Amino acid sequence: MNKLNFVLIGLTLIALLVNVAPNAKIYADDYSRVLGTIPREYRDGVEKVLNLASSEWNDGGLIDALQYYPEGSAKHRAACFLIANMDKHVYVDYVNPDDPLNPFSPEDTDIDWLREYIYDYSVMSSDLLIENIEWAFKVRDEFPWCRNLPEDVFFEYVLPYRSTEEPVHSWRPLMYETYKPLAEGFTNALEVAEAVNKYNTSIFHFSDTYYRHPEDRDIPTLLSCGMGRCEDMSNLSNYSLWSIGVPTTSDFTPYWPKGDNNHAWNAVYYNGQWHTFMGCEAATAPVYNGIKSSTFAKVYRKSFSADPIMPPSPDGTEPPRLMRTPAVDVTSEYTTVSDFELDVVSPTPAIYLCVHNFAAWQGVGGAWANDGRVRFTDVGNDEILYSATQYVEDETGWGDHYPVAPPFVLHRDGSIEFINPCPVTESVGDITVTGWIPGGTLDEGIEVTLYRYVGCQGEDQEEDAISPMEWKPVGTATTVSDGVTVSATFPTTALEEALYLLSDNPEELRDNSRPFIWKESGITYY
Repeated sequence: MNKLNFVLIGLTLIALLVNVAPNAKIYADDYSRVLGTIPREYRDGVEKVLNLASSEWNDGGLIDALQYYPEGSAKHRAACFLIANMDKHVYVDYVNPDDPLNPFSPEDTDIDWLREYIYDYSVMSSDLLIENIEWAFKVRDEFPWCRNLPEDVFFEYVLPYRSTEEPVHSWRPLMYETYKPLAEGFTNALEVAEAVNKYNTSIFHFSDTYYRHPEDRDIPTLLSCGMGRCEDMSNLSNYSLWSIGVPTTSDFTPYWPKGDNNHAWNAVYYNGQWHTFMGCEAATAPVYNGIKSSTFAKVYRKSFSADPIMPPSPDGTEPPRLMRTPAVDVTSEYTTVSDFELDVVSPTPAIYLCVHNFAAWQGVGGAWANDGRVRFTDVGNDEILYSATQYVEDETGWGDHYPVAPPFVLHRDGSIEFINPCPVTESVGDITVTGWIPGGTLDEGIEVTLYRYVGCQGEDQEEDAISPMEWKPVGTATTVSDGVTVSATFPTTALEEALYLLSDNPEELRDNSRPFIWKESGITYY
């Protein structure tokens, strides 16, 4: 490089510095001036998000949105509310490592999806944020069921620009033009919800194929596809109703306690109460609150400003991604609940409350242990099997649960019955099983394996240590029919304090097979 090139590079750098310095001062002035306009209840949140956005080179757009509205106006408060809570919301981009261009996993195959978390503050533009606010206020002025909503209800359940973890995108103008005609002639939110749900049922339906597609999708993608998971159905319903000012959200249970899978559905706010229904699933009118007859361990309601399901610990430690969904615990609206404390042996203070689902322990709640003791509140107590665990993530963001206390049944009276993973009694008889689940059946002539849940202290363990608890095979049998019932009998395997599970595979557990306890009076499934 000759001397002339060095001179040209130097002059270029000087020019850049001359231009950047005034712009940096302008930005600093804007930043200070904007923070001075933020209502006290949103100031800390806005300042935190602006600093996070600055690290992503996106703070200028958020500042522009805050400056767009007059200080003290309702729309300015709305902008402050959304920005103050933006760090809780994220788009999760799933990539199949074996086939990056294919958004579906292979059928009947588990893969370790690669996940990228794209926080809203890093991508939200001023134009998109202002568009969302303008259209939300437009429908507030236009529709009677929205006009007199309390500000907190309007902000939480009409104003949001996203439903779950789909990409941030423009959707209000499109959805308003589609759904406004459906709202004509109605005077309350429930009537509108019924009309919208009837229409949505005609354009969108459930497909279990999308269990192989874990990513939440934006509105244009959902509408072009016309099918999806229950969460897709719930999301489409939220966007539909928000677009015409109906306050709604998604309620969800992370995992069912007495069967496999999870579920999400909708709740509409009307006359100070929430009315639940399943979006996109009623050809006539929604069956309000019908889901409340189900058995629940935990139920949460998505709310834009809510704290995560499991908030940070007292020292500020963040829980794993598993429990960071912003939602309000509404389990007590769905079932009877109990509070209780457990003694745990764990190397980490983050403890998860799990149910047995998809042949493994799955987290439905979390709390922080203190001196080896943890407290869980508002837990469904309808004869449900639970386990307290620690959760260990790997480098991909996925992980596994490891029990830190014996499993237990939470009874309706609030009492806890621990299940001993290390029974010391001798076998008291044979175990005969007639189904994978209560009331279920078995096929004749198949080989099945009985597993017992075990975990005993070793001689080299400390007295208060819990050894790894796991399912271990204790016998195999071939199913036979007596002309009425098909069953499998396992000789001399019955221990009254033990937990069992039946599988059709000698090497792994079976989905849709429920754990059970054997007693002389019979088998009790959980």
